[in-house]
Amino acid sequence: MRPAVLLCVAPVLSVLRPALGPSTLKAALESAGIAAEVLYLNLHFAEACGVETNEWLAEDVPTHLLVGDWLFAHLLAGAEPAGAAAHAQTLREHAGPARWRELLRLRARSEGFIAGLARHVHTRGAAVVGFSSMFQQTAASLALAAQLKRLAPDTHICFGGANCHGPMGPALLQRYGQIDSVFTGNAEAVFAAFTRGVLDGRPRPVPGAVLRGGSEAARPAPPARLDQAPVPDHSDYFRYLRGSTLGAQLRPAVPFESSRGCWWGQKHHCTFCGLNSDSMAFNAKPAPQVLDELAQLAQRHGVARFCAADNIMALEHIEQVFGVLESRSPGWRFFYEIKSNLSEARLRTLARGGVTWVQPGIESLDDRVLQIMRKGVTALANIRLLRNCTELGMGAVWNILYGFPHEPADAYARMARLLPLLQHLRPPTSCSRIRIDRFSPNYEQSAAMGFSQVRPAPAYAALYGGDAAWLEQVAYFFEGTPPQGEQFGYADALRAAVQDWRDSWYRHEEVPELRLERLGPAALVKDTRRCAVQALHLLPPAAVALLDGCRDPAPVSRLLQHNAAAHPDSDAEADFARLVELGLVLVDGNAALSLPVDGADTVIDAAGRADFPWGHVLPAPADAAARRAELPT
Repeated sequence: MRPAVLLCVAPVLSVLRPALGPSTLKAALESAGIAAEVLYLNLHFAEACGVETNEWLAEDVPTHLLVGDWLFAHLLAGAEPAGAAAHAQTLREHAGPARWRELLRLRARSEGFIAGLARHVHTRGAAVVGFSSMFQQTAASLALAAQLKRLAPDTHICFGGANCHGPMGPALLQRYGQIDSVFTGNAEAVFAAFTRGVLDGRPRPVPGAVLRGGSEAARPAPPARLDQAPVPDHSDYFRYLRGSTLGAQLRPAVPFESSRGCWWGQKHHCTFCGLNSDSMAFNAKPAPQVLDELAQLAQRHGVARFCAADNIMALEHIEQVFGVLESRSPGWRFFYEIKSNLSEARLRTLARGGVTWVQPGIESLDDRVLQIMRKGVTALANIRLLRNCTELGMGAVWNILYGFPHEPADAYARMARLLPLLQHLRPPTSCSRIRIDRFSPNYEQSAAMGFSQVRPAPAYAALYGGDAAWLEQVAYFFEGTPPQGEQFGYADALRAAVQDWRDSWYRHEEVPELRLERLGPAALVKDTRRCAVQALHLLPPAAVALLDGCRDPAPVSRLLQHNAAAHPDSDAEADFARLVELGLVLVDGNAALSLPVDGADTVIDAAGRADFPWGHVLPAPADAAARRAELPT
């Protein structure tokens, strides 16, 4: 049966998991009796260029460079924009010689590739074709939509997704005639009604939609009732994989959504966060519904890896979802974003319930910088979370940011001196300057935040051209100058320390350890960090009690007072000073934190951690390159 609606997932986007938005829209359309299909054109692209190249483009290159869009932007009408050559040079320097040659090859093939995809979409004969655009999908979507309009002028083409939220979608509609309508926010509650009007020949505006030639501005879509959202239908993704050359390489994950918004952000919006453009109000599904949907998705697709799209985990789901999964033991693995001040007990519940990787929102290890960010957490709490993750065997994805207005330069020198003590914990993915994202306080209140000269990232003008007013409307990524200027030499030592930390984990066979093994009331500590005073420490009961007393950040005076009372025959102050000297206790201000990892607390083994719950890639078959060369454009 020919679908009435095609939902296109264009390049460049990771192929490790299906697209949640189109899958949810498909389910909403099907429940309304409208036949729909999701076309995973990003999988076609990954077959053509190789999955490793696709994932590098989609996941590893800094997003604000828009390198995925650069591959297709030259296909859009118009002369080469000013700044195009300079941007290409930036990409060349970032990519390196081998990657740059591959990018040039892909760009040269892009016209034939888009033409082939347009013919493929056209043969499906759908009356409505939607393009979901986020991150680096806009240029390919626009190029493909233009080709499709030439083949089938009566096709109604709709754009939506994160790159269309707020003013961005109407700006695309204004400039590109191949678009007939855009959705400026979440559409699952209204898209079926809108589509029915188009199919009946009477397209009419619905909340969140803007029609070409319409006189009304988009009315905001009503706040979504997440408990009424349909279970996403990912079947088209898995059907394509079964017949694809990628099927043997990918170990995909299933994306799902158990909450929307941010319970922390609705109280204190982190200054750099540009998520939740529609509403910061937190909205979580009931726990029984989450469990039921997970069971449906696991049975339907035969996959035990789940990647939560939530911006932050609902606290009630810790016990009500993962406490339940702990007792059921279905063997599922999860990735979730959490707040970094989560207690050790709650983190353990998550680990036992199958959460093998988390993104805890650690962006700094200095209290003063964290206050500027409005993170509502301390540096010691962040480090405690990293220690607890290491103990449990749980992976943590995090980074360090700099470039905030009025940040103290000495904070970065202090962090650089601190990092060698933490080499036994999982390192950050990067240490980089902050980006200004649309919808964030740093953008919406840039002057109050301390930024001047806020302007769209250079990639937008280099790829799309357009005047300053249009670029301001269409961009999501921006640059701005903080009061301290554009010179960030004060972060050089920290960047070097982060690289050294990463090298100690990923360039050597043995990862550094600071591990405590209990021997009754005493303990043996193994220390292989580069800063280790000695490799082994035999700690008496009083010293072990001090470490246990600051498992959570604890005031030093109270810790010493309690230890002196419990161990009157020991010198609490001398024992504590010795632990600090050995780098086993970290003191920040008047608080102390124990750093050794307790060797008895592991829940997740290496195999469980390596089965990444956001999906992963197996080594390519020996003939993969030859088969790619045979693929038609």
